[in-house]
Amino acid sequence: MWSSMWVFFGHLMIAERLLLVQYLAEVCEVHLEAEDARGCTPLHIAASCGHLSLVEYLVNTKKVNRAKVDCDGNTVLHAGAAGGVSGVCWTLAYSGAEHLLTTCNAAGLTPSQVAQASTKVSPDCRRWIDRWTRQYENSKAMESPRWPWLIKLFTPFTIFYVGIVVCVFVLPHHQWMVGLPVFLVALTVMARQQHRIRHP
Repeated sequence: MWSSMWVFFGHLMIAERLLLVQYLAEVCEVHLEAEDARGCTPLHIAASCGHLSLVEYLVNTKKVNRAKVDCDGNTVLHAGAAGGVSGVCWTLAYSGAEHLLTTCNAAGLTPSQVAQASTKVSPDCRRWIDRWTRQYENSKAMESPRWPWLIKLFTPFTIFYVGIVVCVFVLPHHQWMVGLPVFLVALTVMARQQHRIRHP
């Protein structure tokens, strides 16, 4: 009975079915720190698949244990580094679990080395994990991969109006022809930054 339930729950994690996972956790009271035969927890699976919404739910809402390791000595951050999503790695390491950045698995690899060895990890994610590891080793605060919300809110409009002001002096009758493309470029840059947080 329990093994079939675990297989079903594992499939939900792989398929990123957040509502069903929430239902099972809240209504059916499924144990979110249960381990499979290899010692993997639901957080290991969600992290290795790069599912940011599930990882945020498990870490921020359900406060599951981030220190568990599987049979190969991999922490959840090793799994996240192999999954290659910088937002997942940030959620796993930030605020209380920074020590995972320098934790080695059974093969003697840190999450940064796992990310370097993985073929599906983006260069962006590798850079962030390396940066966080150096910051932790130097006792500095970890830098977030997310832009502050004020910057996200005002950057497109600021660029848009700066473009208009520049156009007033350069091409007085064509402000909107230049200002609108500048605005769209700003939105595209910000959308790309959000995409990098959620995808390898």
